[in-house]
Order: sequence, then C-alpha cells, then structure tokens
Amino acid sequence: MARRTFPFTRASLVCALAWVMADESGIHQGAPVCIVAGYLASPTEWESLDKPWVEALRKANVSYFHAAEFFNRRPGRVKIED
Repeated sequence: MARRTFPFTRASLVCALAWVMADESGIHQGAPVCIVAGYLASPTEWESLDKPWVEALRKANVSYFHAAEFFNRRPGRVKIED
C-alpha cells in the first residue's frame, strides 16, 4: 500500500476559495499582546463591497481609510462626520 502524505482520503478533501483582509496590532517590541483581526469572504462578496466602499471614500473626500488614523483623529488625516 502506498504511503499517503496527508491523512485525508480523496473523498474527504474540500477546496474553497476565499479572500482575507486582515491587520495586526501590537507587534512592536514591548507590546504586551499581539492581535490579528480580519474579514473572510468569497471573491463575490468582496466584489459586492467594492463599489459602496469606493463611494464612501469618495464622499469622505479620502483615498483610503486607516482605522488608527480615524480613531486617533490625527491632524490632516481622515475626518469623517456621522
């Protein structure tokens, strides 16, 4: 009997295509914790988000959104009103 590399049978293998958008925080020296958070979605779901996201950026008159800048409200950075 041939040795298998993976402990799966052909019938048990599942293939999925997904895109992940993630970011990290706390990787600097001295950080007490490291956190990675993100969103997982199918390519179709990401594509459905694209137009509304680009429109929201356009309305806010910004070319990108970075949460750290938004929540810290650094001068000259993203300022989005309710």
